[in-house]
Amino acid sequence: MTPYTPLALAWIVLAILLPGHLLLGTLGPASDRRLAPNEDRIAWLSWCAATGAVLNCLLLFGWLWAFPGTLSPLGLGCVQVLFALALWRLRARANPTPAPDAAAVVSRFAMASALERGVFWGALVLALALVVTRILGANMEAALTGDGALLWTFKARVIHASGGLGDTYVEAMRDPRLRHEDYPLFNPLLQAWMFQLKGASAFVAQRFPIQLLGLALILGLAAALRRIARPAIAALLLIIFVASPATKHAVSFAAGDAMVALGALLATDAWLRWRQDGRAALLGVMAISIALMIGSKAESSLFLLGLAAGLLLVALVGRFRAPSNSGPKTPRRQLLIFLLPLVTLIAGAAFNIQAGFQNDLAAGKAASAGFATRFANQWQDYFSTVWSYFWSEAWLMPYYDGLVFACLTVATALSVRTLFGGCLEARDLLLPISITAIFWCGLFLVYLATPQPLVWHLESSALRVLWQALPIATIALAGLLDNAQRTGDRTTS
Repeated sequence: MTPYTPLALAWIVLAILLPGHLLLGTLGPASDRRLAPNEDRIAWLSWCAATGAVLNCLLLFGWLWAFPGTLSPLGLGCVQVLFALALWRLRARANPTPAPDAAAVVSRFAMASALERGVFWGALVLALALVVTRILGANMEAALTGDGALLWTFKARVIHASGGLGDTYVEAMRDPRLRHEDYPLFNPLLQAWMFQLKGASAFVAQRFPIQLLGLALILGLAAALRRIARPAIAALLLIIFVASPATKHAVSFAAGDAMVALGALLATDAWLRWRQDGRAALLGVMAISIALMIGSKAESSLFLLGLAAGLLLVALVGRFRAPSNSGPKTPRRQLLIFLLPLVTLIAGAAFNIQAGFQNDLAAGKAASAGFATRFANQWQDYFSTVWSYFWSEAWLMPYYDGLVFACLTVATALSVRTLFGGCLEARDLLLPISITAIFWCGLFLVYLATPQPLVWHLESSALRVLWQALPIATIALAGLLDNAQRTGDRTTS
């Protein structure tokens, strides 16, 4: 079985990265400095992949829902080319202003020694090589088992066989063997796109767009780490993340965990960059990343809750602790870009309502009770089991995450004074810390109210889902470690 045809692979890469590259150059007001690749080439590749994936997914979703049975590789390719040309014209008319020098943007990296920078580049090359090797190994087998196959790839096959998201697809998804029919569709849409391409091997090549986003996750994390911490810390935490068995599974196969983790990471990093830089274009990156997160998996709701809580906390701390230094201001008109994730959310909900799809966690399975009733009836019996699993298998398991979650908890407790009363950069770390904490707490409550057998549900999904917050926890820990080091350097000097 040949995993890929070179032409199909090259076309997917081009069709994802090029529209993302073109759209990123148009973000922000004309009077502001535009985003440019030379600012942070690692981050730029990650942003291009996320942006291009969102654009293609929205195109596929709209087409397959509105006009089922009409999609063809040639027709889709022509539309993608025309869309890219339109973005090119829009970018040409945007009259971009010069971008800042790359060294000014990645200041910690630029000020580090050549040896330390070399350590970071070596760690990045090693991380990418390891991920690519794992992907190639995974592609030696067809996608027939695991969530990547039984949930996402099979749904993509149904979309492909049904010709879209019309009545045929809805009826096919009534089959009890096809689970979670209400889940967001970005992942299966990307796989169905691969099924459309001539020469794409069934159950192998369809993974490629998802694996490409897995590589974008590694690049995005590397860019965020080297921006927020010195290269040595960034290199160490990057290798710890890539070495995790959960990372190996997420970026090698076709499940949706890497996609939602990428969206959450890039949204958080873009906001942190905006707080330091002030350009509205970075809020555009944040909005696009949130759209990717919403369209990828249901866990995005927990990330959104954590994001809202974190932003509120940062705003309150800025108002009462440092009202004279509360961060940059952005014209309200530039916030219209956040209509993109809102449209993504509404479109997905509208499709589920029209199709009659329900979430089994919220509504219950078959005739079982809803979430609130199950929580009230189960939490006392389930609490000790869930607590024990989270504590021993996730929080205190070095093999799982290199103790990043545990170290972040300790570092946060030791840095409370700095987080609430320090400089703007230190206070901003409250956002990734809040997202991580809310995600853990929210997921804990989900398992207390699960309609599934508890032990099976924990063992089959808890570590995989908790991993989605690991990239954000990693950059939060990097920021705290770097801040502690700089505080110590100032004290000794």
